[in-house]
Amino acid sequence: GRLAKWKNGTETGNESFEFLRDFNSMIFLLFKDNIDRIWVGTRDRGLFVMDPSGKNVQYHFNEQPGSLTFIGTSVYDVVQYNDSIFFVSTGFLNILNINSGEIKTLTQNDGLPGAGLTQLMLDDEGVLWFNHNNGLGSYNFNKHIFVSYNERNGIIMSDKSIHAKFKMRNGEFWFG
Repeated sequence: GRLAKWKNGTETGNESFEFLRDFNSMIFLLFKDNIDRIWVGTRDRGLFVMDPSGKNVQYHFNEQPGSLTFIGTSVYDVVQYNDSIFFVSTGFLNILNINSGEIKTLTQNDGLPGAGLTQLMLDDEGVLWFNHNNGLGSYNFNKHIFVSYNERNGIIMSDKSIHAKFKMRNGEFWFG
């Protein structure tokens, strides 16, 4: 759970790395947003948003009192939708407005096609794609429409990884 950075231009060795912070939890995700903040998703301590130096916590999102709250303490993925909206996967879909601090958690009661959300990817039309325990899904944020794809659509994802994803230059997505 320790965040460190390699000092560019130095040889590889212990002195080439700068220790920034110990999160006391496994780090699942590192994400850089469009203004260079570093987002750190942990196994059980929520989501930390660090300043571009990586030394100072600007925001902490968790289920614990005293933090900005969303459902889930393990953060699997983060995708930036625009300058203020971020999608955060904690097994559920959290929609975070970083400017206002507003967080909306979408569950199956809101139309989410399944729990266990992990990987998130945004297509060129602004549609969010994700895998969940029932297959693959998509979410149109502007229209608030969920679509689910599963074995009936030829999607078999019973052994899905929580980290294997890739967007090709032509816009195609690959999920593992």
